[in-house]
Amino acid sequence: MKAFAWGNMRSDQILKDKAARWNADPEIWEFLAARKVPENSALVYSAPHAASLKRARFNRDELSATGAGYERIDQLTFDLLMGVMLSAAGSLRWWRDALSLSPGQQPTFDQLSTLASEAAPGCEGLIFLPYLTGERTPHNDPEARGAFVGLTVRHTAAHLTRAVLEGVAYGLRDSLELMRALGLSVKAVRATGGGVKSALWRQILADVFQASLITVNSTEGAAYGAAILAAVGAGHWRDVPEACAAIVRETGVTAAGKPAPEYAAGYARYRALYPALAALNT
Repeated sequence: MKAFAWGNMRSDQILKDKAARWNADPEIWEFLAARKVPENSALVYSAPHAASLKRARFNRDELSATGAGYERIDQLTFDLLMGVMLSAAGSLRWWRDALSLSPGQQPTFDQLSTLASEAAPGCEGLIFLPYLTGERTPHNDPEARGAFVGLTVRHTAAHLTRAVLEGVAYGLRDSLELMRALGLSVKAVRATGGGVKSALWRQILADVFQASLITVNSTEGAAYGAAILAAVGAGHWRDVPEACAAIVRETGVTAAGKPAPEYAAGYARYRALYPALAALNT
């Protein structure tokens, strides 16, 4: 089943209605399929400033060439791809709570990060699947379930903790690989949220992504972005790039290390596990 999702960065109901019609048009599906846009992608459109972002993948003129006959919207551009992971930092929170021997006696996140640092990259073959509440990108499967796979007597709490951090990194890489499959060259990733407070987790993410990880002056993600969009809509800034240039600041950069064979092997195993276990989740 195809599962493209369309959204927009404006509150314009006319554009929302047009997106709904595009979603139902088979010629739009043919257009996207011909350009090998992966299923389960989420395409977000913005107008009219999107043309200035210089990273447009699809524009309104190309869509017009399909003969679909929609009204022209000047400068309408598909410029942003989005992947959604349901249990990222939530996986580490679950693991922290699972280690608790009594209420209020959980280890701190700093303690978990220190513990994880005692295990080597790749966790000696241990893989964690972070599908604790199902998964969206790339599987779109509410029945997907989490798992530790590859446990042996050699594995300690340090290995299990690091496996949680690596498993989340592999899950986020799934979305990144969908974007790379479209021809996007990703050299840096901006990260927000409580998880990026851990220097170890930042390094794992950068190494798994093979891209620099940049932190910014806000730990909020979606809510902060929504506030920026609201400010643009209220006229405080001309467009989103101008607003971001005014209020978003880089606070640190974690460079990717050399490609680690342990992560390459771990990600390959991670990718193989969902289809191998999916039948057990129904």
